[in-house]
Amino acid sequence: DLEINNGDEIETASYAGDIQLIKFNIGSFLNNPIIGNVSLKGAVKGSGFKLGKMNTKFVGTVSELNLNEYSYHNIIANGQYQNNKFDGSLVIDDANLKMKFNGLAVYFFRRCFLFASQ
Repeated sequence: DLEINNGDEIETASYAGDIQLIKFNIGSFLNNPIIGNVSLKGAVKGSGFKLGKMNTKFVGTVSELNLNEYSYHNIIANGQYQNNKFDGSLVIDDANLKMKFNGLAVYFFRRCFLFASQ
């Protein structure tokens, strides 16, 4: 049950509701070659479909997220993505990454993250 308003305007479209994606190529959708398929389930509220213009709150689970050709699994997310910054909490229980994060992560130039934990 996802409601989208002004859907023809990629930078200003607004959306709210429950969402479930299964192996959705979000990298293609966001025009970012580093990101691949994502499978997730949760609640979303925000506006914009371009990374630099997006203002989105997401609370839910990510069962798979492909970054740089590696698929991370078992992610719990609760946060706000705006102005290329994620502010919130992440718990990742992947075979190659165990992490509990609460703070601010800044995304730079498609390749680099800066983390500031609270």
